[in-house]
Amino acid sequence: MIVATYRRVVTLHYGNYNQWSSNIQVFLCAINALDIVLGIEQAPPVNQRTSYNEFRLRSGKGFAMIYHSCHPDIREFINDEMELPEAWTTLKAKLDNTASRAGRTLILRKFNQLRPKSDEQIQTYISQLLAIHRTLAGTDQAISEEVFTSHLISTLPPAFNSFVDIVLHQPGGVTIDSLITMIREAEVTMQNHDSGYSSSNLIMTTTSALAVEVGSSRGR
Repeated sequence: MIVATYRRVVTLHYGNYNQWSSNIQVFLCAINALDIVLGIEQAPPVNQRTSYNEFRLRSGKGFAMIYHSCHPDIREFINDEMELPEAWTTLKAKLDNTASRAGRTLILRKFNQLRPKSDEQIQTYISQLLAIHRTLAGTDQAISEEVFTSHLISTLPPAFNSFVDIVLHQPGGVTIDSLITMIREAEVTMQNHDSGYSSSNLIMTTTSALAVEVGSSRGR
């Protein structure tokens, strides 16, 4: 069961610290080791044998989980002589690019350079953009809703040209959530009509989605 849990943890490598950190904290919480990792819970006195052993067991499981989730190149930064909080802070210091302005600028540059791949679904591309959007949220390099939607619309593949034309002519623009919903629906429409696809199908889908968005906006 423990091995199966490890397999669900995101692997830590150069460039995905924030995604890994958010993911593994869920698992550390599940084994009651997150407070140990964050330095909130301290080891009880050794003479409190039962409590001390239970603490060491949870700490050991937490370290094993972190160590196992690291790419082999990353494991070089930590060793089994470290206490769990030390291993955690060491990885953060080495790999958290959001800790410096230079690191955040590199992340923003990656966002600006991202483009969808022809052999992947558009949702994969959207997920990559959203991950960077969440990473930079609350920082000096935070990506605004307007910048996000503009980048996404302008980088959609040619198959979405009819969709883009409709969206661009809508007064008031669209939100990130509504845009993503419309793109997903448009992609499904294209997949369902792949053998005899007509742009009219996409236009109808997009127009319907925009009508719902306008209606909900007026309701608010």
